[in-house]
Formats: sequence, C-alpha cells, structure tokens
Amino acid sequence: MWVLNLKVYVSVDAEGLPGVGSIHHLVPKGVLYDEGRTIFTKFVKEVSLKLLSLGVKDVLIADSHGSMINVKYLDVPEGVKLLHGYPRIYSMVYGVGNYDAAMFVGYHAPAGGSAGGFLAHTYSGATIQRVKVNGVPVSEFYLNALVAGKYGVPVVLVAGDEVLRGDVQRVSKDIVFVSLKSGVGRYAAISKDFNTAVKDLLAGVEESMVRFKEGRIKPLKLTSPATVDIEVKNAGVADMAETIKGVVRIDEYTLRVVTEDPEEIMKVVEVVAWLGTALQQLTSV
Repeated sequence: MWVLNLKVYVSVDAEGLPGVGSIHHLVPKGVLYDEGRTIFTKFVKEVSLKLLSLGVKDVLIADSHGSMINVKYLDVPEGVKLLHGYPRIYSMVYGVGNYDAAMFVGYHAPAGGSAGGFLAHTYSGATIQRVKVNGVPVSEFYLNALVAGKYGVPVVLVAGDEVLRGDVQRVSKDIVFVSLKSGVGRYAAISKDFNTAVKDLLAGVEESMVRFKEGRIKPLKLTSPATVDIEVKNAGVADMAETIKGVVRIDEYTLRVVTEDPEEIMKVVEVVAWLGTALQQLTSV
C-alpha cells in the first residue's frame, strides 16, 4: 500500500489494444463491436484492480474512443469512477488536472508519423491528415500529455501500438511504455495474447508508480509558443475553420495557430474535427 492517497487518471483508447484488429471492433455498427467492447472493458478492469491493489485512493477511467461509451458499466470495479460520453471538452483528458498522475492505455500511432501504425490517426482520421507541432507530426499522446502537463500532471505510462513508442520516447525516456501490439500496416497488426499483454501491462503500471514516487517522470511542458499546423483532408473544412479566432490558413489544406497554451491547441483540433463531421453530414446525398 505504498501509493496511498494518490489519484490516477486512466485514459483508454481502443486502436492500441491487442485483439482489436478491424474497424468492425471499433464502431457500434461493426459486426465485431461487442467483442471490441469486451476487450476494452477487460483491460479497464485489469488496470483498475491493479491500481486499487497498490493503494491508489481515486481511480478514474476516461473512456476515450469514438463515442466514448465503450466500457461495459456493470463490469467496472467497485470504487472506480467512469467518465463516458461524447462530445466533451478536452475529449480524452477532460478533468485530468484534478489528478496526480495520468496513464494512457490502448493508444495508437499518429497520422503522418512512422509507417505501419494500426489505424494511425490524430483525433479524427476522417477529417485530419496530420497535426504538426513545430514541424513534427504529433500523436494524441503528445497533445493529451501537454494538457495534463499544463496542470503539473505527468503521464507516467503509455501502453499500445509499438509504432507509438518513438513518439513517446522522443519527449521522455522515463515514461513507461508497454507494447501491447505491433502495427504492420494501416489495417493489420500483431497482437500479444491476452494473458501476456495483461501481465506486461500490470508490470508497467507498477513500474510507473515506482518512477512517479521517485520523481523521475516530469510533466510535459511547452517551453515557448508553438507553431501548430493542422492539415485537413477536405478544403471545405479549412474554409470554415479559418474563421476561428487565432487560426490562420496557410494553404488549401493547412490551418495554423501559434500558442503556448495546450488547451488552446486542443480546442482548435477538436473544433476542426467537429467541423469535418458536420460538413460530411451537410454534403452527403
């Protein structure tokens, strides 16, 4: 019980979970969606029980994939809180500033990053081609970690697609990274078996708590104003998004915001994603 009184925020996505091998696992209309929810919920339960066994007093699971209603509520362990439903401000990390440490489970590679990431995207695969910060393509891990870092909350563990490892280690060698699967292309991956994946993940959870208690993992910060470029797939989205205060259109598909506030970055990315969804509905015949 050596981590008593800690509050831990666990943001859980789906594409980086082992066993998730198709879009059909990820959307309510998918023929494998119930299996996908079962996989999602089993990992939520395992991480939650591990944190409780370590003496963590407050565990919040943030359902952070798609419509964010993937966790099977009746399987959530006693004493664990569930954040679910979408849309919500700051999306995958709403309320993270109220916690001592954050963990990201089931995370995937970014759009425009290393090749091979399974269903790689950044916030909206349908709308956003890539997001760059100071010229470097970044992932949801990075954007979410910046929001947490604004409040002094370190991300202590990231678990998911092996292709994401480089994005994590580029900013911190101390964050515990646990590989749960290895993307071998956009629509294919090699998954660890469930028992091995759980064993590796829970060992990572414990190690991350050790590093946190030792003060080895620091919050991710922007040290100066960042140039953020959001490249969209449909110029119509840029037509609408360039009306957002602080956003400058660079070319047909690229929107730029310069800021030192991670929450401003997140707000713009979220609004661009929402505009893409709205435009698709408006122009569908």
